Amino acid sequence: MIPSFCGKRSFLAVILTLGLAAGLWPSWSDATVSVMSNPTPPPSFSAMIGDYGGEIREAKPRKDGIHHIDTPKMIQRLRELKVNTYFYLIWHEPTDWDDLRREFLPAAKKAGIQVWAYLVPPSEAMEKSSEPFGTDYVAWFRAIGHLSRTFPNLKGVVIDDFNDNRRFFTVRYTERIQRAGKAENPNLLFYPQIYFPGITTDFIEKYHHAIDGVVMTFRDDKYRNTHRLQSLPGQVEQARQLLAPHGLPLVLMVHASKLSATPASPTVSYVDKAVRYGLNALRNQRIQGLITYVLHKVWFPEVKERLARSGTGYASVFVAPNNLTRTGTSAGFRQKVRLSPSSRYRLTFSYMSVYPDQVPLAKMTGQYQMQLRVDRRVVWRRDLVTQERERWEDQTVDLTPYLRGKPSALITLCLTRIKNGRPAWIYMGFDRLKTEGFTLDNPDFESDEGWTAISTSPGMIPSMLRFDPGRRIRVYITVMRLYRAFDLYHRLRSEVHGPLVHELAERWMDSMTEGKREESVRQLEEIMRFLATERGFPSQEALLRHCREMHHLLQVNESPAISD
Repeated sequence: MIPSFCGKRSFLAVILTLGLAAGLWPSWSDATVSVMSNPTPPPSFSAMIGDYGGEIREAKPRKDGIHHIDTPKMIQRLRELKVNTYFYLIWHEPTDWDDLRREFLPAAKKAGIQVWAYLVPPSEAMEKSSEPFGTDYVAWFRAIGHLSRTFPNLKGVVIDDFNDNRRFFTVRYTERIQRAGKAENPNLLFYPQIYFPGITTDFIEKYHHAIDGVVMTFRDDKYRNTHRLQSLPGQVEQARQLLAPHGLPLVLMVHASKLSATPASPTVSYVDKAVRYGLNALRNQRIQGLITYVLHKVWFPEVKERLARSGTGYASVFVAPNNLTRTGTSAGFRQKVRLSPSSRYRLTFSYMSVYPDQVPLAKMTGQYQMQLRVDRRVVWRRDLVTQERERWEDQTVDLTPYLRGKPSALITLCLTRIKNGRPAWIYMGFDRLKTEGFTLDNPDFESDEGWTAISTSPGMIPSMLRFDPGRRIRVYITVMRLYRAFDLYHRLRSEVHGPLVHELAERWMDSMTEGKREESVRQLEEIMRFLATERGFPSQEALLRHCREMHHLLQVNESPAISD
């Protein structure tokens, strides 16, 4: 189990005092010496670097029976990350508003962290709303605006899923809530959170005067997933072009945690690439802010995502809730097998499916079919909704009639749409393949070897999903490394004068955003040599210390051996 690092030492202090021996994770002992007991607050500059949600709560409830926000630990994590902004969600507990006013805002102000109040919309408030004002957003904006006069680090308000609630947030009502906030503090900002399909010419024309910017959460719309990033640059550019004529900033939010109704949390690689893209977009002023969505700050295995029938991996096909997949489209995995003469060929495998429980089975039946194919012939089929959700079932298929006498064959496990119907998210899996008379490479899907992913529709996404018990801490380290790199880059550009160091900083940040770690280390060492010989600027020692810390982080292995 990963330690929760609840002591006085910062997590970064532990990381930076690693022996870095053979890439192994250290034993965590109280003897570890902190090299950064008093980290300096992040600088104040226009680019928004931040995080949303993922709050740490106190281990023990207070007298009211509620686990309140653990403000000291939250501030410690945010300072380790070098963020300058935090989106504070007011929703999980009725005390969140009071915790913000009485504890979090004063501590964040001292740490140099800007805060935005994050509210849920009516669609999320049916069972539980933000307290104490619920869906009275005029009251919310008035109260937040008033509070921001006492705490100038309270910069604004974000409302979640704004576009999906436009029947409630009419133009007139949005004007009212914005006026209520600005009447208390003219500098209070309002950024609705909107997914890419909602950022349209129509929306901007109607609402541009009632908002101050937009938070766009990326999820590869219209295919709604956290597997693919190919559409990210195009969506950012299109949103930017729509907002720019009205002077509205664009803030990009990228998922560091699970998107609802998907089979798994984003991988470390996904988060790494998304954040690297975002930082590069910030440097090039394509966006004005980058926020991670729920970067977990306490680390333990996400055991609910351990869905494999055996081992840690399984083959999955995910379909987003849309009508973009049509009859006859399919996705899955294929492998060519060489055959030797045998009297019998058999394949045994496990399969499971997951689908929304709020959709009547009658509406889902007959839409999707799990299939086993030999070459192009379907030799086994099963309707997606004929078994209990998330329950693995075993199947043995006699392949002798289809393989006898052949030198080779294509084995395909796939999901096929049989008929169109009501759109709903679904995913399914295959695992634990056992053969008789022939062999398969990687029969348990524990690696990427052997199989070829196939799909005839971008709305059907095949993935080899492997449970990663250390995903949370690895994502945290990855984001911390990149955020701290951007902070150091900014300091080098703003605190050290001269074209040489600026050129070195640009080249180094190029390598960081391109994921070239070894090259980044060499370039950082060059920067350190330059700073060590340079004279005449007051922050020399502080910058050298930051460079040394960054040098350590670039060499830390973020793949510790973690048991669950």
